[in-house]
Amino acid sequence: MKSSRGMESPGAAPMAEYGEGVRRTAGVLQKTVRTRKPQTRGEPEPRAREAEPPPRRARARVSGRNGEGPGFDRERFGPLHDRLASAQSVLLTSHLFPDGDSIASEVALALHLTAQGKSVRIVHEIAPLERYSFLLDLLPPDCLFDWTGPQATVDADLAVCLDVSSWDYMGRLGDWLRASAVEVAAIDHHRLGSRFGDHDVVIESASSTGEVLYRYFRATQAAVSPAIAEAIYASILFDTGCFRLGLAGNETIRLSAELLEYGIDHARICRELFEVDSWEKVDLMRHALGKLQSGCGGRLAWLSIPQDLFHVTGARFADADGILDELLSLRELDVCAMFREVNGHEVKATFRSKGAQDVGLVAQEFGGGGRRTASGVLLPGTLHQVMESVLPRLQAFFPERRGRGGAATSARLLQPLS
Repeated sequence: MKSSRGMESPGAAPMAEYGEGVRRTAGVLQKTVRTRKPQTRGEPEPRAREAEPPPRRARARVSGRNGEGPGFDRERFGPLHDRLASAQSVLLTSHLFPDGDSIASEVALALHLTAQGKSVRIVHEIAPLERYSFLLDLLPPDCLFDWTGPQATVDADLAVCLDVSSWDYMGRLGDWLRASAVEVAAIDHHRLGSRFGDHDVVIESASSTGEVLYRYFRATQAAVSPAIAEAIYASILFDTGCFRLGLAGNETIRLSAELLEYGIDHARICRELFEVDSWEKVDLMRHALGKLQSGCGGRLAWLSIPQDLFHVTGARFADADGILDELLSLRELDVCAMFREVNGHEVKATFRSKGAQDVGLVAQEFGGGGRRTASGVLLPGTLHQVMESVLPRLQAFFPERRGRGGAATSARLLQPLS
């Protein structure tokens, strides 16, 4: 079983489950795209915003001219830097279900580029959740556009895909980009299975795509405004679970401390990211964890969420995000997986690992992507079919008679709720 390459959009139902997104359509993009052959290459109501304290340093810090600073890694950053410098209009996008890292990274890069007088448009197939509006509020007017489908047109000579380096995870928007004449660049921290765009910058050791961007800004001595710093800091907080997860290494902590010098309110950003859940999400978690299964002596755990469960609880598709990160707090657990039914014929499989087992390779084998400790893939089929295909690969991490409980247990596959 392989990922749905050139897959159709998840459709109206999963979009509704994902959440009411932020849509700010300012008009139809005007320039028709030339075509070429494809190459092988739920949310609660937003809380009232508290008055923000004035930043300690409400200024942009510039360490030098916007160019190649000391120690500039031209092999890594040079091609992207040159292309961004020459581009006049840039399209920014990400994976199908934009999250805190992808949105914050788009915002940070958009602010950087608009400050240079470039035209920037952020485009998503599925709108961002309302919970991320505090990041989108940092954008200049008219930066965020709806994508209405393959018939859309775009005025851009460069597209930058952030937090994604697999076409399979971009849906119809990815197909549309591949068929266009627009140059493509990728900025990501997930494993790059094969060449993705014309200019790829991937740093797997980075905690988040926002951190990759900050390293790029430092290397090129770019001006970093307080708003850019806030967006980057939010991306790091989101992907590290407030510095709790495995990729929050010493370098990430050091860079984050540097970002705080721009006057960022750490407590406020934590509230915006991690204190916006709903009772519907709690109900979803209660039902989902009630179906939790384990095997391989307690070192592997998995759960499945049929589409019916989202309807029963009133929860959104994105409300299941974070369940696996909580499971990793179990002392004996090494790997966990979640299988979410998207639309009756596709399943989103998500994997987490404490690091000894490389779940990024698992996702890559099935056509998805990610990194050693976190990965995912969108697969065609029913819950039963996908779990039957994927679980044996996860169980292969653990030879029989290892860990508590002896031999690995077989998977008891769940059926959708009636």
